[in-house]
Amino acid sequence: MPIENDEQLITVVSMSAETLHEGQQLTLEETKRHREQETCAKSLLNSKQRMEVEENIYLRYVSQLVNSFKFLSAKTDNVINAYGMLAD
Repeated sequence: MPIENDEQLITVVSMSAETLHEGQQLTLEETKRHREQETCAKSLLNSKQRMEVEENIYLRYVSQLVNSFKFLSAKTDNVINAYGMLAD
């Protein structure tokens, strides 16, 4: 049976958000808005988690670059020192 009236009341049977209480009456429009807010909140959480993962990947990458730089710097110093010994 199609619902034609957005003002028809429904009863909340679960507590899916802190602002809702079991038995509270909501219109279909309020229910839609509530679902949109939940979807937005989940999307925001997913975005935050994805950003944290990307940040960790970036930090590992930077750490690897630093280690590579230290390694190359040490090798360069060894070559310079060896060349200096040959020049003497």
